[in-house]
Amino acid sequence: MTASTAGTGTGNRHVMILAIFAIAVGMAFLAIFLFTISAKPPVVTQDSYWILESYHDATGILIPVIDNTEVTARFGDDGILSGTAGCNRYSAAYLVRGKQLAITPPRVQTQLSCLVPGIMEQESAFLADLPSAASLQTGGTKMKVLNNESRVILSFRQG
Repeated sequence: MTASTAGTGTGNRHVMILAIFAIAVGMAFLAIFLFTISAKPPVVTQDSYWILESYHDATGILIPVIDNTEVTARFGDDGILSGTAGCNRYSAAYLVRGKQLAITPPRVQTQLSCLVPGIMEQESAFLADLPSAASLQTGGTKMKVLNNESRVILSFRQG
């Protein structure tokens, strides 16, 4: 072995170790990237079911739902939002693009008049809020619907 070839084995070994290390780091970054783009927050589509906790009333205040009433929203994968408004059933078309949300004015499917004090006012306010939806925020089991002024108009928990 000559002096010029004696160190090449060690040099090649270092290059090989660095190459393996670089590949491992690259694969780790690729795995993190793929996980990040595939991880999804709670979605309002795919037949998700939500229960209203508070709504924006006629005076512009966010108030809690009347005790012992349930206002629901099911975002169907067919683009139809449906549920109960506290007394009557309703449906509307909706579209979600990222965090943007658009809901058509709802069509009431039943015409009941409920006797619980305040329920019809709550129902009217909820149904009036739906077409004002402009965006949404989701986190965990909560969803907030915001209007064009980025004010919360509806607050839901996942059912």
